[in-house]
Amino acid sequence: MRRTTLDLGPLPDALGYMLRRAQIKVFAGFHAAFDRDDIRPAQYSVLVVIGRNPGVLASEISQALAIKPANLAPMVADFETRGLIRREKLAHDRRSHGLFLSADGFRFVKTLERRQKALEARIIRAFGARERGELIALLVRLTAAADLEPDEETVDNAD
Repeated sequence: MRRTTLDLGPLPDALGYMLRRAQIKVFAGFHAAFDRDDIRPAQYSVLVVIGRNPGVLASEISQALAIKPANLAPMVADFETRGLIRREKLAHDRRSHGLFLSADGFRFVKTLERRQKALEARIIRAFGARERGELIALLVRLTAAADLEPDEETVDNAD
């Protein structure tokens, strides 16, 4: 007889597992809304940060969004090729290039932000604005946690 459900053991109670499952669902909605513009979640984040922080340095974006510089560089180059951003030498530091949205990039980001807002509204309908706020607050606390590395007591030394 074929099983209809699998016993997932402790997985449904594991925070990491459930965060990943939630991410998969949310990202599926994101991709449905943004794939036609060839925009992935990290790219959206980078464009928003550039738009909100004209002249921002790539290194600042990298640090703020936890994107490796080696992954950010081709993304920035792609945005430049697509005419969404431009690099300019900064007046206060002629060695550095700040990133700015182009006029087309500004319009594009505004369109993407409207789509993101609609996606968020669908998520809110799933459990309500108050619970969304609580979830965001908890995720901010989790993200800010200083030490998520396993300590000696939690590592299974059975080998």
